[in-house]
Amino acid sequence: MARDRLGNVNRQYGDTSAPQPTYPPGGNGVIAPSREPNPYAQQAVQQAPNPNQGYNQYGGNGGVPGGYGQNAGNPYGGQYGQQEQYAMGGVNGNGATGADFWSELSTTNSLLSQLQEQIQAVRSAHQSSLTSTDPQAAAYAEQLNNQARTQREETKNQIKKLYKLAKGDRAQKTQAEGVKTRFQSLLQEHQVIEKEFRKKVKDRVERQYRIVNPSATEEEVRQVTESDNPQVFSQALLNSNRYGAARGAYREVQERHAEIQKIEKTLTELAQMFSEMAMLVEQQDETIINVETQAQGVDTDIKAGYDQTTKAVDSARKARRKKWICFWICIAILAIIAIILGVYFGTKK
Repeated sequence: MARDRLGNVNRQYGDTSAPQPTYPPGGNGVIAPSREPNPYAQQAVQQAPNPNQGYNQYGGNGGVPGGYGQNAGNPYGGQYGQQEQYAMGGVNGNGATGADFWSELSTTNSLLSQLQEQIQAVRSAHQSSLTSTDPQAAAYAEQLNNQARTQREETKNQIKKLYKLAKGDRAQKTQAEGVKTRFQSLLQEHQVIEKEFRKKVKDRVERQYRIVNPSATEEEVRQVTESDNPQVFSQALLNSNRYGAARGAYREVQERHAEIQKIEKTLTELAQMFSEMAMLVEQQDETIINVETQAQGVDTDIKAGYDQTTKAVDSARKARRKKWICFWICIAILAIIAIILGVYFGTKK
């Protein structure tokens, strides 16, 4: 009865939005649950956020797809990384960063490697010029020697630059000492090569002279090999009965004399540069000693200034105390005078 009345009311007002109950077969009066899908439940499932997805704006995507973390990365990580990198660089006492020193150290090591290759090339060129009569062989050896000379000068200046950058840093100074020692070893190696070549050139000159003058004494041979005067050899050429061989020997001796002079020049340059590098450490030590002496002088001046300031403060305090004493003495004197005058005039009346 009640159900019929409810149905009539619904039909009267046209309310079809409410779901109609269904009944199971058999009409037992038990209401069966509706099998229609719940649109609100589906929407809730679709819009439920993934707890692992998105809003990861500080840690990158972290391997989780979606959200800001998928493509955004860490907007602050690069900035902090740069600041940390700058902090690691450091600044030494002369305003240069540590990165500057290590960059210059790498350049210096590269120059040393190139110099070592050039020295070996000079050795090979010297050997070829000894066994060849072609003037181009000697010219090529001279060209390589000039290149090595330029390389030595550049390396020397680079090492000096390293010492300036390493001022006040023990680790950097140790590295600078290492490249300086390596450079000195290369200078010594080049000296040995030039001395060996000089000896071989002199031996060849001696052999050529004995071709012209087989009966020459050791003193005559020494004068020919060590003298820059070509008349010594030309005189032997005039006295020789082997004129054709003597002419060829004379030309070669002249060329070898020029080579010996160049060798002597190279040896002198190498010795001077070696001494200059040896003095480099002493100059740096003197600079450090001067800095320490100046620092000690500054400390002494600061202590003296502090003592003088303390004395000035004490003197100022004593002066103020004396002023107050003088002030109260004056007040007392004035009071006494006032009392005396008061008594005097009071008695007079």
